[in-house]
Amino acid sequence: MRRRPDHGLGAVEVLVAAALGMVVAVASVGVFTATVRTVRSVGVRTSDTAEARIALNELTRELRVSVRPKGSVTAVVSATPTVLTFYALLDRSGSSVAANSDVAPSQVTFSYASNCLTVTTTPMTFNGTAWSATGTPVARCVLRSAAAPAFAYYSDPVISTGGVDSTPLDASAGLSAANLALLQSVEITLTATDPAQPGVSGTQLKSRVTMSNVLLGAVV
Repeated sequence: MRRRPDHGLGAVEVLVAAALGMVVAVASVGVFTATVRTVRSVGVRTSDTAEARIALNELTRELRVSVRPKGSVTAVVSATPTVLTFYALLDRSGSSVAANSDVAPSQVTFSYASNCLTVTTTPMTFNGTAWSATGTPVARCVLRSAAAPAFAYYSDPVISTGGVDSTPLDASAGLSAANLALLQSVEITLTATDPAQPGVSGTQLKSRVTMSNVLLGAVV
Protein backbone atom coordinates (compact mmCIF):
# COMPACT_ATOMS: atom_id res chain seq x y z
CA MET A 1 0.00 0.00 0.00
CA ARG A 2 1.24 3.42 -0.86
CA ARG A 3 1.80 5.89 1.99
CA ARG A 4 0.02 9.18 1.63
CA PRO A 5 2.32 12.14 1.64
CA ASP A 6 2.47 14.04 4.95
CA HIS A 7 1.62 17.65 4.26
CA GLY A 8 1.62 18.69 8.03
CA LEU A 9 -1.13 20.62 9.72
CA GLY A 10 -3.49 22.69 7.72
CA ALA A 11 -4.51 26.24 8.48
CA VAL A 12 -7.73 25.11 10.10
CA GLU A 13 -5.94 22.73 12.46
CA VAL A 14 -3.43 25.45 13.41
CA LEU A 15 -6.22 27.92 14.17
CA VAL A 16 -8.11 25.34 16.25
CA ALA A 17 -4.96 24.47 18.21
CA ALA A 18 -4.21 28.15 18.80
CA ALA A 19 -7.75 28.78 19.98
CA LEU A 20 -7.59 25.84 22.40
CA GLY A 21 -4.24 27.07 23.66
CA MET A 22 -5.69 30.51 24.31
CA VAL A 23 -8.62 29.02 26.22
CA VAL A 24 -6.28 26.95 28.38
CA ALA A 25 -4.01 29.95 28.97
CA VAL A 26 -6.91 32.22 29.95
CA ALA A 27 -8.31 29.57 32.28
CA SER A 28 -4.90 29.07 33.90
CA VAL A 29 -4.48 32.82 34.44
CA GLY A 30 -7.97 32.97 35.97
CA VAL A 31 -7.23 30.13 38.39
CA PHE A 32 -3.88 31.67 39.34
CA THR A 33 -5.46 35.10 39.91
CA ALA A 34 -8.24 33.62 42.03
CA THR A 35 -5.71 31.68 44.08
CA VAL A 36 -3.58 34.76 44.69
CA ARG A 37 -6.68 36.75 45.66
CA THR A 38 -7.78 34.05 48.09
CA VAL A 39 -4.34 33.82 49.69
CA ARG A 40 -4.21 37.61 50.05
CA SER A 41 -7.71 37.70 51.59
CA VAL A 42 -6.81 34.99 54.09
CA GLY A 43 -3.65 36.88 55.02
CA VAL A 44 -5.54 40.15 55.49
CA ARG A 45 -8.26 38.52 57.60
CA THR A 46 -5.68 36.73 59.76
CA SER A 47 -3.86 40.01 60.39
CA ASP A 48 -7.13 41.87 61.06
CA THR A 49 -8.26 39.21 63.53
CA ALA A 50 -4.97 39.36 65.45
CA GLU A 51 -5.11 43.17 65.68
CA ALA A 52 -8.77 43.13 66.73
CA ARG A 53 -8.05 40.56 69.44
CA ILE A 54 -5.26 42.73 70.88
CA ALA A 55 -7.56 45.78 70.86
CA LEU A 56 -10.42 43.85 72.43
CA ASN A 57 -8.16 42.58 75.19
CA GLU A 58 -7.06 46.14 75.96
CA LEU A 59 -10.62 47.47 76.06
CA THR A 60 -11.89 44.67 78.29
CA ARG A 61 -8.89 45.00 80.61
CA GLU A 62 -9.54 48.72 81.19
CA LEU A 63 -13.29 48.30 81.49
CA ARG A 64 -12.84 45.51 84.03
CA VAL A 65 -11.21 47.97 86.47
CA SER A 66 -13.88 50.65 86.09
CA VAL A 67 -14.83 52.23 89.41
CA ARG A 68 -16.94 55.01 90.91
CA PRO A 69 -14.74 57.80 92.29
CA LYS A 70 -15.67 60.05 95.19
CA GLY A 71 -17.92 62.88 94.08
CA SER A 72 -19.41 60.89 91.20
CA VAL A 73 -22.79 59.19 91.16
CA THR A 74 -21.78 56.42 88.73
CA ALA A 75 -18.66 54.79 87.31
CA VAL A 76 -19.77 55.52 83.76
CA VAL A 77 -19.90 59.14 82.60
CA SER A 78 -21.73 58.58 79.32
CA ALA A 79 -22.59 55.64 77.10
CA THR A 80 -23.81 55.49 73.50
CA PRO A 81 -23.79 52.63 70.95
CA THR A 82 -20.34 53.73 69.68
CA VAL A 83 -18.75 55.89 72.43
CA LEU A 84 -18.13 55.02 76.08
CA THR A 85 -16.62 57.20 78.83
CA PHE A 86 -15.96 55.85 82.33
CA TYR A 87 -13.63 56.03 85.34
CA ALA A 88 -11.04 53.31 85.93
CA LEU A 89 -8.19 52.36 88.25
CA LEU A 90 -5.52 51.98 85.59
CA ASP A 91 -2.51 52.65 87.82
CA ARG A 92 -2.47 50.44 90.90
CA SER A 93 1.29 50.55 91.34
CA GLY A 94 1.14 53.39 93.85
CA SER A 95 2.86 55.88 91.55
CA SER A 96 -0.31 57.96 91.21
CA VAL A 97 -1.30 58.17 94.86
CA ALA A 98 -3.15 61.39 95.62
CA ALA A 99 -2.73 63.65 98.61
CA ASN A 100 -5.56 61.88 100.44
CA SER A 101 -3.69 58.54 100.06
CA ASP A 102 -6.24 57.18 97.57
CA VAL A 103 -5.07 55.69 94.30
CA ALA A 104 -5.93 58.18 91.57
CA PRO A 105 -8.48 56.98 89.01
CA SER A 106 -8.41 58.01 85.35
CA GLN A 107 -11.16 59.00 82.97
CA VAL A 108 -11.21 56.70 79.93
CA THR A 109 -13.05 57.17 76.63
CA PHE A 110 -13.50 54.61 73.86
CA SER A 111 -14.36 56.41 70.61
CA TYR A 112 -14.10 56.01 66.84
CA ALA A 113 -13.18 58.45 64.06
CA SER A 114 -11.26 58.39 60.78
CA ASN A 115 -11.05 54.58 60.68
CA CYS A 116 -9.46 54.49 64.12
CA LEU A 117 -10.70 53.05 67.41
CA THR A 118 -9.18 55.38 69.99
CA VAL A 119 -8.66 55.04 73.74
CA THR A 120 -8.25 58.41 75.46
CA THR A 121 -7.01 58.50 79.05
CA THR A 122 -7.24 61.62 81.22
CA PRO A 123 -5.56 61.74 84.66
CA MET A 124 -7.74 62.90 87.56
CA THR A 125 -7.00 65.05 90.61
CA PHE A 126 -8.70 65.23 94.02
CA ASN A 127 -9.89 68.59 95.31
CA GLY A 128 -10.64 67.45 98.84
CA THR A 129 -14.17 66.25 98.24
CA ALA A 130 -14.30 64.87 94.69
CA TRP A 131 -12.21 63.72 91.73
CA SER A 132 -12.10 65.63 88.45
CA ALA A 133 -10.48 64.95 85.09
CA THR A 134 -8.05 67.87 84.94
CA GLY A 135 -4.97 66.21 83.47
CA THR A 136 -3.76 66.23 79.89
CA PRO A 137 -5.65 63.65 77.79
CA VAL A 138 -3.53 61.02 76.07
CA ALA A 139 -5.11 59.39 73.01
CA ARG A 140 -3.88 56.29 71.23
CA CYS A 141 -5.28 54.36 68.28
CA VAL A 142 -5.67 50.70 69.27
CA LEU A 143 -7.30 49.43 66.05
CA ARG A 144 -7.55 50.68 62.48
CA SER A 145 -10.79 49.49 60.95
CA ALA A 146 -13.38 50.65 58.45
CA ALA A 147 -16.11 49.65 60.95
CA ALA A 148 -16.98 51.42 64.19
CA PRO A 149 -17.13 49.49 67.48
CA ALA A 150 -20.51 48.63 69.01
CA PHE A 151 -21.31 48.76 72.72
CA ALA A 152 -24.31 47.16 74.42
CA TYR A 153 -25.16 47.80 78.07
CA TYR A 154 -26.76 45.51 80.63
CA SER A 155 -28.20 45.93 84.11
CA ASP A 156 -26.89 42.53 85.20
CA PRO A 157 -23.47 40.82 85.22
CA VAL A 158 -22.24 38.41 82.56
CA ILE A 159 -23.54 35.33 84.40
CA SER A 160 -27.26 35.73 83.88
CA THR A 161 -29.99 34.10 85.92
CA GLY A 162 -31.03 30.71 84.62
CA GLY A 163 -28.65 30.95 81.68
CA VAL A 164 -31.04 33.30 79.86
CA ASP A 165 -29.45 36.52 78.65
CA SER A 166 -31.15 39.79 79.52
CA THR A 167 -32.22 42.56 77.18
CA PRO A 168 -29.70 45.41 76.73
CA LEU A 169 -30.54 48.82 78.15
CA ASP A 170 -31.77 51.34 75.60
CA ALA A 171 -28.74 53.39 74.54
CA SER A 172 -29.97 54.61 71.16
CA ALA A 173 -29.82 58.20 72.40
CA GLY A 174 -27.25 57.49 75.11
CA LEU A 175 -27.96 55.88 78.47
CA SER A 176 -30.14 57.98 80.74
CA ALA A 177 -28.94 58.90 84.23
CA ALA A 178 -31.27 56.24 85.65
CA ASN A 179 -29.85 53.54 83.38
CA LEU A 180 -26.26 54.62 84.06
CA ALA A 181 -26.93 53.85 87.72
CA LEU A 182 -28.19 50.36 86.76
CA LEU A 183 -25.27 49.49 84.49
CA GLN A 184 -23.30 46.38 85.56
CA SER A 185 -21.81 44.93 82.37
CA VAL A 186 -20.85 46.02 78.86
CA GLU A 187 -20.66 44.00 75.66
CA ILE A 188 -18.00 45.11 73.18
CA THR A 189 -18.19 44.15 69.51
CA LEU A 190 -15.27 44.91 67.21
CA THR A 191 -15.35 44.34 63.45
CA ALA A 192 -11.85 44.38 62.02
CA THR A 193 -11.97 45.56 58.40
CA ASP A 194 -8.73 46.85 56.87
CA PRO A 195 -9.50 50.30 55.39
CA ALA A 196 -6.93 49.58 52.66
CA GLN A 197 -8.67 46.29 51.74
CA PRO A 198 -12.40 47.12 51.62
CA GLY A 199 -13.10 44.06 49.48
CA VAL A 200 -12.11 41.67 52.28
CA SER A 201 -14.98 40.88 54.65
CA GLY A 202 -14.39 41.91 58.23
CA THR A 203 -13.73 39.67 61.23
CA GLN A 204 -16.05 40.21 64.19
CA LEU A 205 -15.00 39.65 67.80
CA LYS A 206 -17.21 40.07 70.85
CA SER A 207 -16.73 40.13 74.61
CA ARG A 208 -18.97 41.00 77.54
CA VAL A 209 -17.34 42.42 80.65
CA THR A 210 -18.71 42.60 84.18
CA MET A 211 -17.84 45.83 85.99
CA SER A 212 -16.78 44.07 89.17
CA ASN A 213 -16.00 47.18 91.24
CA VAL A 214 -19.40 48.62 90.37
CA LEU A 215 -21.09 45.31 91.24
CA LEU A 216 -19.36 45.33 94.65
CA GLY A 217 -20.15 49.01 95.25
CA ALA A 218 -16.50 50.02 95.50
CA VAL A 219 -15.69 53.75 95.73
CA VAL A 220 -12.24 55.37 95.55
